[in-house]
Amino acid sequence: MFGRFLARLGISARLIAVLAIGFTYQASISGVSLIHLKESLLQQRTIEVKHLLETAFSTVVFYHAQAAEGRMSVAAARQAAAAALRAMRYDGNNYFFIWTLDSVSVVNGGHPEWEGNKFEPRRRAQSSVRPPRRCCAGRAGRAGAGT
Repeated sequence: MFGRFLARLGISARLIAVLAIGFTYQASISGVSLIHLKESLLQQRTIEVKHLLETAFSTVVFYHAQAAEGRMSVAAARQAAAAALRAMRYDGNNYFFIWTLDSVSVVNGGHPEWEGNKFEPRRRAQSSVRPPRRCCAGRAGRAGAGT
């Protein structure tokens, strides 16, 4: 059936059909490649952010261990950890920050003047977007409780 259809077409129509099929095939291959590239870049960025977080966390853990072993007072360890985090930068001018579960800024490398302030989440008019349940898992005592 398809062969008869092609036989009735002229040479120029056949060339256009071949070009259209080739273009469609190439466009679909390019689309799939772009989707895989996007997923790969997101995965790489996720891994990079995880490593940065582990670096900051290990810095805080080091000072916590110093205080636990009695080499530093708890207040001195907190101040030293905060100073170290304030000085840490990544990707040029990005910085680390720590907030409590009550939205109080403990350390903010980009804006030290914000430390100690409580930040309430902004309410959007007629917004039905809610944060995932896992953001409050620490309060409920269920570490890792997901959405």
